[in-house]
Order: sequence, then structure tokens, then C-alpha cells
Amino acid sequence: MLALRDTFYARTAGGSYGHDFDTNIAVRCMDSSRPTPEEQTALARKIGKAAPMFDLDVFTAGTHHSECEAWPAAPTRDEPWLADVGDLPETLVLSVTGDPATPHEGGIAMARALGGSLLTVDGKQHGAYLLGGSKCVDDAVNGYLLDLKTPPRGTRCSL
Repeated sequence: MLALRDTFYARTAGGSYGHDFDTNIAVRCMDSSRPTPEEQTALARKIGKAAPMFDLDVFTAGTHHSECEAWPAAPTRDEPWLADVGDLPETLVLSVTGDPATPHEGGIAMARALGGSLLTVDGKQHGAYLLGGSKCVDDAVNGYLLDLKTPPRGTRCSL
């Protein structure tokens, strides 16, 4: 359990922690609208009905707050984020089928929303480029980053 926690928080052998978790919160707080406590509580109730095993009220006494409620700056954008994408070059979206953090369906939807190319990666991890040891993935992404060349439609790689 400790190893899982340390991995989640990017704890090093020397005992220091990475900044990914804090950075992720900062990005969410600056990029997303902030729900009121009432909206957050309503969302928690909806989640609680779908997944009662989490017992969401046990630590909150039934009142839920956004992690960004006290953030010192206002959000810089509002949803939908993809309102005007006409000037984008063709976009490459990588989506790992068994990613535990970002569902594959979201990658499909993003590629569709951007009018971009989808590279489906068969695997069970979060992140594929330069992380999964897949020459197929690395070559496809390098081709896009260096030459804006997307792989043929329907290309699949695996980790």
C-alpha cells in the first residue's frame, strides 16, 4: 500500500515528492469553472447513488466543496474548451485502451471533436509515448511532432 501511495505522489528514494499532483490541481483550478458547495454536494450525491461503497459522507458530514473553492485566482477559461478549433493543424490523439486515469472513450471523443487522427494503443497504463517501450507509439508520435504527419487511419499499437 505504501508503494502505491509513493508512486501516486511521485515520491523519490530520497523522500522528496514530485510536483505532478500539485500541478494537476493548479491546472484544474485555473481551467475549470468552480462548482458551489451546493453543486458539489449534488454531484457527490449522484456519485454516491452510483457507487455507494465509497460512503462519500463519512469524512464530510454531508457537505462537499470543490478543491478549488479557495483558490486565489479566478479561472481563465470556461467550458466547452473546444469552441473554435478551425485553425488547428491536424491533431494526433493517443488513447490507451486500458488507461486507469483517462478512459479510451474520451480519447475517441477528443479526436472526433478536434477532427483529428486517433492512435489507439492497446495497454493498461497511463501514458504511452516514451513511457511504454513501444517503437510503434514512439515512431508515430515522433513523426507527428517532427513533421506533423499522422499515422494512417485505424493504426493501432500496443504496449
